Amino acid sequence: MSDHVRCLYNNSIIEFLSESDKSVFSSLDVNYHGDTNTNTREAWNEEIIVMKAALSHLEDKEGRIIFEYDIP
Repeated sequence: MSDHVRCLYNNSIIEFLSESDKSVFSSLDVNYHGDTNTNTREAWNEEIIVMKAALSHLEDKEGRIIFEYDIP
């Protein structure tokens, strides 16, 4: 993850789709700035599944996906 982007997960759509759900979740968990509760963990797991399903149908996968961006 790039230092200049303040988020928990940042990757290309192509890499995101090929990465395991467990690996994406691990990045979110490791980069989180506090203790995660059960609701947060469940939400992340569902978001990963939903976003992979939605993005897999795109013809053009030349974008980026960012989870949990900190708005300054």
